[in-house]
Amino acid sequence: MVSFEILHYLKRKQRGKDGFMALKLDMSKAYDRVEWSYIGAMLTKMGFDEKWVRMISSCLSSVEYTVVANKATVVSHMLFADDSYLYCKANDNDVQRVQQLLRVFEMASGQEVNFAKSSAFFSTNTISQDSQDRDRICQTLGIMEAGEDSKYLGLPSTLSRNKSVVFGYLKDKVRKKIQSWDGKLLSRAGKEVLIKAVVQALPSYAMNVFQLPQDTCKDIERSMCNFWWHSKSSQKNGIHWLSWKNLSKHKGVGGMGFRDLRDFNIALLGKQGWRLITNPESLVARIFKAKYFPEGTFLSAEVGDNPSDIWRSVLASKDLIKAGMRRLIGSGDSVTVLKEPWLIHDDDPFISSTHPVLNHAKVSSLMKIGLREWDKEILEDVLNERDKKLVLSIPLNSAANSDGWYWFKDKNGLYTVKSGYHCLQELKGEWSQDSNSGFWRALWQLKLPPKVKNFLWRTCSRLAEVMWEYQVWTQPKPHLQLGSKQSPLVEEIVTSAKLTLANWINAQNRFQTTSISHNRVDNTEHWTRPSFQKLKVNVDGAIFQQEDKFGASMVARTSSGAILEAWQTSFFGVVAPIVAEAMGIKEALSWIKGKGWRDVIVETDCLNVVNDINSNKPMVFPYGFVIHDCKALLVDLLSVSIVFVKRSTNKVVHALARNSVHTVDCTFSVATLPSEISSLVLDDLS
Repeated sequence: MVSFEILHYLKRKQRGKDGFMALKLDMSKAYDRVEWSYIGAMLTKMGFDEKWVRMISSCLSSVEYTVVANKATVVSHMLFADDSYLYCKANDNDVQRVQQLLRVFEMASGQEVNFAKSSAFFSTNTISQDSQDRDRICQTLGIMEAGEDSKYLGLPSTLSRNKSVVFGYLKDKVRKKIQSWDGKLLSRAGKEVLIKAVVQALPSYAMNVFQLPQDTCKDIERSMCNFWWHSKSSQKNGIHWLSWKNLSKHKGVGGMGFRDLRDFNIALLGKQGWRLITNPESLVARIFKAKYFPEGTFLSAEVGDNPSDIWRSVLASKDLIKAGMRRLIGSGDSVTVLKEPWLIHDDDPFISSTHPVLNHAKVSSLMKIGLREWDKEILEDVLNERDKKLVLSIPLNSAANSDGWYWFKDKNGLYTVKSGYHCLQELKGEWSQDSNSGFWRALWQLKLPPKVKNFLWRTCSRLAEVMWEYQVWTQPKPHLQLGSKQSPLVEEIVTSAKLTLANWINAQNRFQTTSISHNRVDNTEHWTRPSFQKLKVNVDGAIFQQEDKFGASMVARTSSGAILEAWQTSFFGVVAPIVAEAMGIKEALSWIKGKGWRDVIVETDCLNVVNDINSNKPMVFPYGFVIHDCKALLVDLLSVSIVFVKRSTNKVVHALARNSVHTVDCTFSVATLPSEISSLVLDDLS
C-alpha cells in the first residue's frame, strides 16, 4: 500500500525542479544464492518440527550438481525474489550513489541484482523536463523505464481512468480457467467446488488493495453463473433458473453460498481499514494519516484532495468498519461517554442518556476512583435504566491500562474477512444469523454425497417445479393452445399442480417445526469423586433476564464426596450465557486462591470457555477480559486445572446458581445447604 501511494505521488507530481524516481529491483535468485539458514529459520517460525527442518536443510545444502549436455534449450533461471523499490532524486549524483550502494550490497550478501528485469519509474515533472535525463539515468543503471502497463507484485503499478481495462486481465483469467473445464463431465457438486475454491479466489489478491469496477465484478459473476448453469448436452450457456443474487445467498437461507464479489471486495478492503485503526504506529498508517486525516482518525476521514486509487478503495470500507466496531474499555480515559460506540448492543451501542454532566465526560468517570469497577451510585444518577443495564454488563479488567477497539461480529474481537462479509450481507438484509432455516441447515448436514445434496437443493428450492412448468409451456399441446376454450384437462392439471404445491409447502413446514426422533442410548454421566488428597470444585453460571442479573455458584468437595464449602453470588447486568459461565469460573478461581487450596480440579459444563482459557489466541473483546483474568489467576494457583463435564454431572451447582438471583454473596456449609441442594448431593454419592 505504501509503494502504490508513493507511485501515485510520483505520477501526480507535476511541479518543482527536482524530479524523483522509483527504482524497482529484481533480485537474481539462482539456486546457489539461496540462504539456507534463512529457510530453516522460516520453517521453524511456521511451526514445522525441528527434526523435519533439519532433514529439509540437509537435503538442500548437500546437493550435488550433474550437467547433462543434450543440445536442449538452456534455462537461465526459474526462481525470482519479490520486487523491491528504492526511491531517490532523478539526478546523476543520486543515481551514482545508489549504484555504489547496490555494488556494496552484492559483495556483502552474495546476492545479485538482475538489472535486465529492473526498471525505473519517474515522477511526472521529470518526464516533462527532459527525456534525455531519463534515458541517461536508465543507461547508467542498465535498466529500462517502466511503462504504463508495468506491475508491482503482480498488480498494476498505476491505474488509468478506465479501470475496467486495467483489471480486464482478471476477467480473462476467469474465462480461461472456466473454458478449460467446459469439456469435462463435472457434476453440479464438482462445479460448486471449482467455483468456490478456484474461480472466486482468482481476483482476491487484487481485491485486497483495490476496489474493482462494478462492471468487472458483474462480468466475472456472469462467467461463473454461465458455468454453473451450463448443460453437458448443450453448447449454449443454458437457462439461468436462479439469478446470481439468489445463488450467492447463504446456504442457510436457500442459496448456494457463492460470493457477491462486490461485497467480498469491500470485506477484503475492510481488513486494511481495520489495520489503519488498530495499528496506528505502522508505517502505512502513519503515511495515510499524515496525508489524508492528520487531525482525525480513519473513521472521520474523507476522500480529500488528489486521492490515490488505493486510498479511495480502502475508504470504501469505512461504513462497514463503522457498523461493526466497538470501543474496548480499559482505563476508560480516552473514550467519551456520549460520542463513541462502547456499549455491548448490536443495534445501538451509543449512550442515550442526556444528563448535562455527560457532555464532555470520559467513561473512566463512571468507575470507582482507584478501582476498576463501575460506580453504581453514579450510574443511577446520570444514566437511564437501559444504559445502566448495558454498562453494568461490560466486564472490566484491572490489567488493561489502555482503551482500544474490537470487532463485535467476531467472538475473538478481531476483524476477519468472513465476519465482514456477513456484516455487509446483514446490512443489505440478505442474511442474518437468526434467518437460517432449520430445513436448509438440516439438508446440508445430511451425510450424503455432495452431488446428492446438490440434487436435493435443486428439488427443494422449487427449481424442479419451474423446470416442469417451462417444459409444459414450451411443448405445444392442441388442447392447451392460447385462445382455445379451456378443456377439462387444463382444470385437472391446474388443480393437481395446486394440490402438489400445497402438499410440498406443508411438508416443508412440518420438517421445520418438528424434530426427528431417534433411538438414543442413555449416555447420562454422574459426578465422580476426585482422587485422594485432591479437591473438586464444580462451577456454573445462570442468567435472570427478568431481573437483569446473572449469577454463579461453586461447590467444593473432598475425595470422600463430602461438601467442604459452597458459595453463590450474583451480578447486575445483561450478558451473554458464555460471559456468565466465564465470570463463574473467574469467581471460582478467586475463591480457590483466597482459600489457599491446591491440587484442585475445576469442572464446568461450558466447553467453549474451557477451550478459550486453554487457547493462546488473542481475544480483543470484553469477554476476552474475563478469559484473561482466568488465565492470570491460573498462573498464581498451584496444580489447578479446568476441565469440561456434561450437564448431568453438574446438577448441584446448576441448581445452586438458579437460587442466586436474590443473593449477592452467600456461603454454605453442609449444615446450611438448602434441602433441595442436599438431596442432589446425596444423589451424586449414590
